[in-house]
Amino acid sequence: MRTRDWLCRQVATGGDQRILKHACKLDDLENDRGVGLDRRRRMAREAKVRRFAVWVSEIGGPAPLLFVGLLEVGLLAGSVAPTIVAATTMAAIPYAAMFGLARVGKVSDRFVKERSQRMPILAAVLVVFVLGAVSVMLMGAPARLLLVIAVAIAALVIVMAVTLAWKISVHATLAAFFAGLQVYLFGAWGALGFVLLAIVLWSRRALNAHTVAQLLAGSALGVTLLGTYVWLASTFG
Repeated sequence: MRTRDWLCRQVATGGDQRILKHACKLDDLENDRGVGLDRRRRMAREAKVRRFAVWVSEIGGPAPLLFVGLLEVGLLAGSVAPTIVAATTMAAIPYAAMFGLARVGKVSDRFVKERSQRMPILAAVLVVFVLGAVSVMLMGAPARLLLVIAVAIAALVIVMAVTLAWKISVHATLAAFFAGLQVYLFGAWGALGFVLLAIVLWSRRALNAHTVAQLLAGSALGVTLLGTYVWLASTFG
């Protein structure tokens, strides 16, 4: 600052051109530093937003939400062992497998962002789902738990069909279904699930994982599946 003040006094008193040029260089240097600092701050903010979006995508991902949903429905129906088996085979095991595949580089990421990689993964998950459904059925699982499993299998089949030509958001599908399920199970307090839905949708868009159309389509599918579950549970549960 002292050097800069001295230069300013020289310029004010008609100093030579060398001093003027040096002052201009200092101004340019400070401007560059200012731009660089602003850029670093902006990049730091963007990094924080991205980390939060990744965290939301993890917590509000298909497997964690399905795991919680299965536990809620099964335990509220008074079924412990079948519920644990269902949550483990249909949510915990697929999630662990995806984590492992992503870690060794077999897939783009834990959520299989690349549509071309999705079909074999979804087919494998479908096999696990069916095996889990058969297991809990043989264990005498309650009707409402079996209905959630049936809806999950139906959702997977629909997603597989859509994936042949397009990439629908599985995050949005499960988050919308989960939000509606909370209202069905817990009444007004369950509406907080829609806050989670909104944050999950934001996170997938912030990470550029899906377009708005893919997120809306996934949400619509989730709401449709929830309506189907409620009707079936009211009729047969």
